[in-house]
Amino acid sequence: MLMSRGCVLGNVRCLSAGAADRNHKGFKCGGILSAPSSNISSPNFPSPYPYNSDCSWLIVVAEGSSVHLTFHHFELEYHASCSYDYIKIYNGVAEDEGNLLGMFCGDVSPPQFTSSWNVMSIIFHSDRHVAYRGFSVGYRKDMCGGVLTGLSGEISSPGYPLEYNNNADCTWTIRVSSASVVTLVFLDFQLENNEGCNFDFVALFDGPTVAHRHLGNYCGAAKPPHVVTTSNNLLVVFKSDFNIGGRGFKAYYYSGECQQVLSAVSGTFSSPRFPNIYPNNINCHWGITQAAGYRVKLFFPFMDLEDQNSLSGECDYDSVTVYDGDSQTDAVLGRWCGRERPPSLISRSNKLLVVLRTDRNGAYRGFTAAYLGGK
Repeated sequence: MLMSRGCVLGNVRCLSAGAADRNHKGFKCGGILSAPSSNISSPNFPSPYPYNSDCSWLIVVAEGSSVHLTFHHFELEYHASCSYDYIKIYNGVAEDEGNLLGMFCGDVSPPQFTSSWNVMSIIFHSDRHVAYRGFSVGYRKDMCGGVLTGLSGEISSPGYPLEYNNNADCTWTIRVSSASVVTLVFLDFQLENNEGCNFDFVALFDGPTVAHRHLGNYCGAAKPPHVVTTSNNLLVVFKSDFNIGGRGFKAYYYSGECQQVLSAVSGTFSSPRFPNIYPNNINCHWGITQAAGYRVKLFFPFMDLEDQNSLSGECDYDSVTVYDGDSQTDAVLGRWCGRERPPSLISRSNKLLVVLRTDRNGAYRGFTAAYLGGK
């Protein structure tokens, strides 16, 4: 597995002090932040930032929580591709472009971001010409809720799988690209049961607010059905009252870029962002279904993932797995990583499932795949 250069903070590979605290002509710039909440601003803010600045902030909060970012002011030099002055926000360490959440410039404030784990990085760069007031951003440690923007992710009740606390009030806004939709799948579910689900419950809304279409309130031990939105937003609300609890819940969400059902006789698909590098920390599914009596033949013309674990010899980091059916409980036809191109595969029935899993470090170009149905 590719290792990031620099220090180790807990189990996080982080930037070295020299890279994380770059000074230019005496101003303080960057650092490692571990407080539960704080504010970050460009050098000299609210006065114009200096030319030729390069600042890197690494935010590391307690294990089991996430980092929530909110911009209070944003004013950088504008360029169509942000080639002059910019901010980059990473879902983890900044040395791995697979963690990149977005790159921003101009005077339109970035949206709120919530990391999928306890680490987030901010990079600020200015060139030798033109300077504006810069930015001010606040972060806080989130145990419960947030704004999730990844291609896929996981949400769970506080403390899961241990019993959730009383009087919990958590809200997750899942926001994917405008051309996509959100799929939510519950893997485990156990809440206090009551008629009407008025005590402890999970409520789902087809949009970013409770004013949007209510998809249902759920409680008890029966897993809610799979949910697919009609837009690019899903709101998940979890509330518990003052007594009686349960194990809680765990659910995965998928963007349409990361969850597809393919039913045409033939087709192609590829890892997200191909031929650019895929994101870290995703779990993407492609289900191929043909008419009864048909089988699926699958090819991988291109494969470029993180290499196998040199100690175990297994694909422990990033991998593509093919299942002989429509579920991960079906037989595994193979698991691949690195640049080993899989052989052509043929299903025993009319269904195949392809799953791409990536970890939090090391990202490559991914894969392309083609399939053909036949008897």
